[in-house]
Amino acid sequence: MKGLDTNVLVRYLAQDDPSQSTQATQYIEMYCTTDSPCFISQIVLCELAWVLENNYNQSRDDIASMVENILQVSQLEVMESEAVWRALNDY
Repeated sequence: MKGLDTNVLVRYLAQDDPSQSTQATQYIEMYCTTDSPCFISQIVLCELAWVLENNYNQSRDDIASMVENILQVSQLEVMESEAVWRALNDY
């Protein structure tokens, strides 16, 4: 199982750097499949939320929506996803 770090997710979601965003998108599309999903740890989601809020001025609602989408994609496997869903409901 391949893991994704915060930088890859930020570039994929923000699409703000032509070179890095393209590479992140290609990596996710090539290596994260339903048969072999990519792993995302809880700390990566915490870092992602922090970066999106503090560096990209995303609202809590937008961040919650992005995390919810990550949780629902079959090509991604989030560590302890049930706990993340509970935390997301409190967020």
